[in-house]
Amino acid sequence: MRISSATVNSHKSGMSLIEIMIAFAILVVSAFSISGLISFGHRGTEKDFRSVLAIQLLEEKLNLFLSTSFNKVSDEVMSGATKMNVDKTLFSGTTHEIQLGSITEGKTNYQVSATLEKIPVSFGVRPLEIDQSYEFAKVETYRFGALNNKLARFDGSNNGKNRYRVIKVTMMVKWTEPVVNVEKQIQAVSFLVDLES
Repeated sequence: MRISSATVNSHKSGMSLIEIMIAFAILVVSAFSISGLISFGHRGTEKDFRSVLAIQLLEEKLNLFLSTSFNKVSDEVMSGATKMNVDKTLFSGTTHEIQLGSITEGKTNYQVSATLEKIPVSFGVRPLEIDQSYEFAKVETYRFGALNNKLARFDGSNNGKNRYRVIKVTMMVKWTEPVVNVEKQIQAVSFLVDLES
């Protein structure tokens, strides 16, 4: 029995139903994978936006805080809290924490706080000893005496003369990431210095 070549070739042209189903399955799996990547990228972008917003809030609150004088922390900075003086009456010890409140942006709640810490400062003084070898124009003739820092110690040991003159400010912003429910925190450190007394 002979089979004509025309009959054999007619069965090979076109696609079978199984081939179409396999191609469709590959297309569906690829589409789900791509949509998962897009969703993951979107969540990452939202997370980055929350971090950037937290940095902006931190910078704004810290700049506002540092724009006040050493001796006063205004109602504006305290976000409605009572006015306080940044001196010995503010602190029960050498540190003090201030809650600056919460700020809600979109679905995220940011908690802003600051920690103030008194920093003892000592200035060492070496007096210039002038003798017969001293010449103003020749640095090599300069002679300095022993280090004396008793007159320039600002550590709160005497509330009048030796009170603290530097306060370390640590500003913090905390928030909780919505999907993973993990608390995030950023902070910045600066200093308030008493240049008025």
